[in-house]
Order: sequence, then C-alpha cells, then structure tokens
Amino acid sequence: MTDQNPIRVMLVDDHTVVRSGLSAFLWAYDDLELVGEASSGERAVQLCEQYQPDVVLMDLIMPGIDGATATGLIREKCPQIQVIALTSFKEQELVEGALKAGAIGYPAPGLPHGGDSYQETGTYPGGESLHQQCRAVAPYGDLPRGAR
Repeated sequence: MTDQNPIRVMLVDDHTVVRSGLSAFLWAYDDLELVGEASSGERAVQLCEQYQPDVVLMDLIMPGIDGATATGLIREKCPQIQVIALTSFKEQELVEGALKAGAIGYPAPGLPHGGDSYQETGTYPGGESLHQQCRAVAPYGDLPRGAR
C-alpha cells in the first residue's frame, strides 16, 4: 500500500455488468478507492453530495437524467469533484455536451465495440489507461495520507 491518499472514485452507469467490470479494475490499484456506485444520473448527484469522491466515471447515456446533465449538476453542487465521461458511442455531440457541462476528459475516440474492450485491457484507444486519467485529474492524488 502506498503512503498517499487513495483517489476516491465513484462509478455511474446504468448497466450493472459495466459497473462490475470497472469496479474490479479499480480494486487492482492501491491508489484508487471505490467509494460509491450509481445506476442513474439522479442517484449520482445525491451520492456525490454524500460521499464527495475525487473523480466520477460517468456514463453519458442513461435513462432519466443523462450523464451530461448529471455532470453539470455535480459540478454546480460540488465543483471540486472531477468527472471523466464514459461512452461506447462516438457521437461528438454527446461528448461535447458532457465537456460543456464540466467533464474534464473522456477516453477518445470511445470504447471499441468488441475485441480488446476497456474491461479486457484497462486501456482506451490512444493508450492512456483509466488509472492514468484518474491520477491526472484527482486533486489530492499526490498528497501524503492524512494531508487532505
């Protein structure tokens, strides 16, 4: 275990299997701590206020409040929380909406359909892993434990 504070991560996706796969991935890293999961944008906003994660991994397409709208609400209520948008779709409009709402990044150009998917490799197209993205955006990732 490292002497640094773990990066507190929350997962938001309406598909249980996706949350399960991402959760298993997060457990592989000592410096990432899963603090919550939500299956809807509405629940994500509530849990962010309650758990105050450093980073939210946000699916963009969900029933009810979509990921872009939830991102905007989270950033409005908790501006210190960083959001990374997740989508398997390559629609520029979706990504632009999330970025305008306050998401600070997204895996480009989106998850591949089949083959070497994110859950299988831990790396998005372009080579940057989700772990690297979380470390890059977490405000406290490099502080010693207890320094928050």
